[in-house]
Amino acid sequence: MPGPEGVVRRRERNGQRLLRSAPELERNILQHDSSRNFMREHALGLDDRLLDGFRARFSFEVLLIDEGRDPWLRRWLDDVQRNLLRSARQGWSLERRVHVLAGRVADALGGNGDAEAVRLRYEDCIAKSGIRPPEELLLGKLIEANAGMCRHRALLFKYACDQLALARCTLLTGVVAHDGAEELRRGRMIEDDDHDAANAHDHMWNTVEIGDDMYVVDCMRPELVFESSVLLCIDEAEAASSLRYHRIGGREGLISMHHSAPRVAREAAPLPERD
Repeated sequence: MPGPEGVVRRRERNGQRLLRSAPELERNILQHDSSRNFMREHALGLDDRLLDGFRARFSFEVLLIDEGRDPWLRRWLDDVQRNLLRSARQGWSLERRVHVLAGRVADALGGNGDAEAVRLRYEDCIAKSGIRPPEELLLGKLIEANAGMCRHRALLFKYACDQLALARCTLLTGVVAHDGAEELRRGRMIEDDDHDAANAHDHMWNTVEIGDDMYVVDCMRPELVFESSVLLCIDEAEAASSLRYHRIGGREGLISMHHSAPRVAREAAPLPERD
């Protein structure tokens, strides 16, 4: 089953051990709405705004998103806003501007070409920083290093959408697998000599509300922004190359956490000027 319950429980136990050993970090997370919601749900919904002060515990870092403490993030966000404001004035559709933002996120965190090279740059950045949990790593450090994995990209995309009031956006955690796989075998659980047997991999992505529809945005594949009812087909001629996204906890589907979310048609409002 996608996102097996045991995986969720193990992640929760690891996070709880860290928080017990770092009471200040626990206090900061519990007092911050989106940090607390992400820790408990492994996701952020349409109405969960990702604001400055967000903290999240991952395998190799405690990530901190806070423009006021992060000059790299502040410069990137200012530049992106200018770009999106210019696009809005030129009459670009919201879908096209979402596409632009996905590309800017990918460019800032290593592009979408050689995933292995991006991973190595990320690991090198972590090693050189000397930062170990519960110490906090500013997201801007990864922008400076031009190296970010799917979680960093999805978080940056959600943060930009919320900060710049571009569109209502979610953050989802789970696995991505080839369509038609009856039994998912997560890559990290397969022994090295059987790595090719893996057909699913841990992943984090976004969905965006555009009008009455939800669109999937995967900043590891920023050239593709597609409606939630459509499978991502790398090669339409081969069904085996289609990908399907599964929410963590066994809830299958691209937008499974949003069956009850309001779907209200919204006009694309101009982006507010930043202070």
